[in-house]
Amino acid sequence: MATETPDPQNLKSWKDAFQHPIPTVRKVEQELRRDIASNREKLRSLVGARYRELLETAETIVEMNTENQEVETKLAGLGLRCNADLIGKRQDYLADGNNDNNCRALAAQLALLHRCTTIIGRLLRKHKPLLLASKLVIISRQLYKALSQHANAPPFVEVLSSQLVNLQKTIRRRIERRLGSGNSSMEDIVDAMSAFRLSNSSSVLDIINRFHNFRLDSIVKQLEHRPRSREGILKALNLYIQTLQNTKTLSSRRLSDALAKLQGQPLLADHDILNLGDLDLDIFGRWVTNDVQNFTPWIKSDNFTKQSAEQLTKKWSKEAFNRFLEKSSAVLQDFDDFEDVLSLRKETLEIWLAAAPATITHSSVSVLEGIRDIFKMRLKSIIRNQANQLVSIGDTVKTHIDQWVSGDINQMQSLWDSSITSLEYSDGAVNFKKVVVNTFYGRDLKIMATLELYDSWLELIERSRSSIDDLRHTRWEDTLDEGEDDSKLEMNPIALLNEDDPHLLQEEQVNTIKQAFLELQKTFRAAAEASGDSDQSGKSAFLLRLIREVRRNSPSKILEDESLDFAQDTVPVLHEVLVNEILAHVPPSNIFPVPKKNTLRLPGRTLWDGAPELPNQPLPSTFRYFRRLVIAMENFGPDLWTPPAVKILKERLNKAVTESLSKNFERLHDYSHEKIDKEEDNEKKNSSDEESTNGTAKSNADDSKPQDVRDWKIQLALDAFYFRDALSVVSEKNDLLDSFIEKIQVDVEDGNSIVGRLQEAAHDFWKRTELLFGLLAN
Repeated sequence: MATETPDPQNLKSWKDAFQHPIPTVRKVEQELRRDIASNREKLRSLVGARYRELLETAETIVEMNTENQEVETKLAGLGLRCNADLIGKRQDYLADGNNDNNCRALAAQLALLHRCTTIIGRLLRKHKPLLLASKLVIISRQLYKALSQHANAPPFVEVLSSQLVNLQKTIRRRIERRLGSGNSSMEDIVDAMSAFRLSNSSSVLDIINRFHNFRLDSIVKQLEHRPRSREGILKALNLYIQTLQNTKTLSSRRLSDALAKLQGQPLLADHDILNLGDLDLDIFGRWVTNDVQNFTPWIKSDNFTKQSAEQLTKKWSKEAFNRFLEKSSAVLQDFDDFEDVLSLRKETLEIWLAAAPATITHSSVSVLEGIRDIFKMRLKSIIRNQANQLVSIGDTVKTHIDQWVSGDINQMQSLWDSSITSLEYSDGAVNFKKVVVNTFYGRDLKIMATLELYDSWLELIERSRSSIDDLRHTRWEDTLDEGEDDSKLEMNPIALLNEDDPHLLQEEQVNTIKQAFLELQKTFRAAAEASGDSDQSGKSAFLLRLIREVRRNSPSKILEDESLDFAQDTVPVLHEVLVNEILAHVPPSNIFPVPKKNTLRLPGRTLWDGAPELPNQPLPSTFRYFRRLVIAMENFGPDLWTPPAVKILKERLNKAVTESLSKNFERLHDYSHEKIDKEEDNEKKNSSDEESTNGTAKSNADDSKPQDVRDWKIQLALDAFYFRDALSVVSEKNDLLDSFIEKIQVDVEDGNSIVGRLQEAAHDFWKRTELLFGLLAN
């Protein structure tokens, strides 16, 4: 059931109205306002628009009538008392009593001065209004001035004067503290300003200037006395905004009206002074000199207008905000956590955006830009510091290389080692899988320690990236005052805060991370060049594995689609070191057995088949060399033999194999020419038909050696085809082996498609055996 609205005329007090629900109270208020408006119109219709002037005129007539009656009564009394003898006797009596009056006046003023100082101290101890204490100070100063001119003034006057000086200093400090405090209400500020005016006889502009100075000092103190404190920045900004809003209120004649009241009547007639019963003004007041009784404060006049107040506010706003930015930037230097700075930035901007529409400043745009700039500078600095932490990883790598002990990287552990196969498989075999992966990728203690630093760095910059991305989704609309006109902000802050700032921070992070990787790349390059002569292969393997991990775990979300060719120039150098070490362990110069002049019989000749007979597999030494080569590569670590590394190895082998093939081919070619010359000499020497049977047998024995030379050439041709399949790479350096193959084809081809059969046999044998040499296979 709805509550009935009570009749306002039946309410005995305002408290009775608030016993009802709020909607009922609002209805009562509306009825009262309607009644007031109706009564006002009725009065105006009865007495006219000059009703107020009529009342004042009536009161003036009544007062004049009363004063006339008093004057007439006094004049009648004076006429009755105008007796010459009586006046003479009165003068003699007054001359004798003047001395007594002077003593009483001195005692009364001294007592009043003492009571003033006592009451002032009590007011200060109880934190009473400073204006009342200042009024008592002014009265005390006037009393001291009158007493100091008295010939019989006691020394106690100077004691009271010293106390008064100390009290004045205390009041001045209280005024400064109250004007500088952000917890002071407008009543406290006006009271303190009025007290300040009584102490200094300043104008309104002077008082507001001092108020601004006090507040500026407080803003600076908030930031200087609170190092590493987010509250310092927030309180300083709140104090800055509150000062501007207080100045706006003070300039709306509130301060001027309060100061005008001070000179409306003498201080001893002030209502607040009269209410101080401890002063006993009704006793001591009549003994006070006229100068003290009639003393009225004087206010220095100035042209304080709304326009001058606005100019004064903007001038202070610019100066104070610049100091705020300067000190806040210094405070932010102590913040190293990216998320903390972003959180403080959000709180600071929320404070300003909520107050900006109702605050007069030198420029709302400058304030917003200033706040954004100090936080952007610090955030960019933190981003650079985070990116530069990657340099510490480079320093760790350099330390490992400088302190390298030969044999630090031992032979690769087999995945089938008993220490691995005997691991527990419980809980999803997490530990087992981790050990297998680390073993396969050659991650020893040094690499694991370095990767731990790198992973921590990745996690750090990823958190920063995520925080930057969150800036785009911050809802500033809830902070802006919907009741105010957004045009007062002179710009759209949401676009700046949600688009421009994240873009600038992201761009800074991408650039600094790229630069950090370039510096790390230089460190790896320097470490590779300074590896020295001892255990170069071990150091190269260490660097290659780290480079691979960096490439695999690069901050792809930060760099987005931009490629990171990390250590692109260093990796080939390290691969060259590995290849040199491999070829030193398995030299390619011993691939083919050297054909001897007296023993040209080809190994495996009996396995040839077909018509004409041709080999179907390479020399056993070729197969054994590939097997030794792959074992040596596995011992260094199969994870190191990436396609670029294998390509370099194949190119080196291509050249070495071509040289060995060419050398053997030339040797066979020389054997063939020697045999031809020898046959021609034998023909000249044995031209008769009576050649002996032994001579014929010897000639037949020599005829078999040219066939052995040809067999060797055919076998070398098949081995050359086999090597070309095994070492096939897309490179200009492969032309050396192709050139040799073209050369030997001309020598062995006899029109029976021997070369085609050899090439097919070599290709088929490589297809059957390439899985045995997996590290070399494409």
